[in-house]
Amino acid sequence: MADDKERAQRQAAASQANATEIAASEIAAKEITASNTVISTAPVARFALHEERPHVTYHTEKVGEVVFRREVRTTTVHVPVELKTEVLIIEFAEPLQRAEFQAGRQVVINGIAMEPGTRMEVTLQEEKVRIDKQVYAVEEVMISKQTRQESVQVPIELQREVLVDSREPESEDRTARLSRA
Repeated sequence: MADDKERAQRQAAASQANATEIAASEIAAKEITASNTVISTAPVARFALHEERPHVTYHTEKVGEVVFRREVRTTTVHVPVELKTEVLIIEFAEPLQRAEFQAGRQVVINGIAMEPGTRMEVTLQEEKVRIDKQVYAVEEVMISKQTRQESVQVPIELQREVLVDSREPESEDRTARLSRA
């Protein structure tokens, strides 16, 4: 916007300088031809007419933002596991002869005396569970970026200088003819 104002001011200053140049040239031309005799032919005035032309510049503007992040969500799952235990089973059967048992014979395990017909278990081995976790890729997410281009028509008003004879009243038809030329 500021560039447009500067450009308009520069064009106005150039137009004023051209008008001053034309007026001075007209005076010089009258002095040369005052005696109605052409002494020599010299250019009377030379000036440039300016016009605006569009100049396109591009700038990138941030219009949106997306933030991605990975989150870890924890869930509890129950894993079915079969555990094995190895036990030693000790059964104290009835003595073959009851009299021998009563004679002071008995079975003692870990300081515990067993009665005939009882059973005792001693654990030899048992399995314990240790669950390790392994990480597997189960999904793959692709994130990509595209640049799309489209053609649009942007309207802009352009100005153009035209040469107008100040002796004639300015008519739109004449100005239009000169601006097309």
